[in-house]
Amino acid sequence: MGRIGRVLSSVFSIKRKASVTRIKSDTGAGATKLNDLYGPSGDDSRPLPGDFCYLAVTEKQGGYAITGFLDPKSEQKAGPGEKRLYARGEDGAAVIEFWLKNDGSAVLTNAEGEISLAADGAISGSNTAGGIVAVLADGIVQLNTVQIDLLGNITGAANIMASGTVTATSFVGGSASIAAVAAGSISIGGVDLPSGHTHNYSWTVAAGSAETNPPTP
Repeated sequence: MGRIGRVLSSVFSIKRKASVTRIKSDTGAGATKLNDLYGPSGDDSRPLPGDFCYLAVTEKQGGYAITGFLDPKSEQKAGPGEKRLYARGEDGAAVIEFWLKNDGSAVLTNAEGEISLAADGAISGSNTAGGIVAVLADGIVQLNTVQIDLLGNITGAANIMASGTVTATSFVGGSASIAAVAAGSISIGGVDLPSGHTHNYSWTVAAGSAETNPPTP
């Protein structure tokens, strides 16, 4: 047997050297009770005023313990076998949720962004500004329009700008010339190439020979 009450407030307390949450509830006809909250180990959560609570009878004469709550405002969305956790603002509206779905996927969402783990292992994150970060099922990493494969090859970038250092075993442009490279320094094969550096060649022998003098900056 037990009783149903409406939560008025919740407080932290130390009881017999244990940290406990105490719930003050209205059990009807103006009667109020202050009882300890009991729930799964590792679950640290508190109700909001206005939630309903279940008061289970204990062996202590006239004693009760709070063992569960009902949120009367938020829509319940979880399907069979699923687990959905959410936090609420003071108005009772959900502000962030973590949803473990029965297809093996998981989604963490708030009003500004989303992070998801698909059943096939793909991971993605996005926000309302339009940014995208993803690890596809085949291991390819996507950063907005840029893709990085498992060997570190970078494709799809219109511009790569760095204030620090970019290190790669090779740098390959498309069929057209590379429009611009913006970086503090560029080193290819151990040779530093200052920004705007050009190499002019002049023949050391008759025109048409394959021999040239060293490049001049």
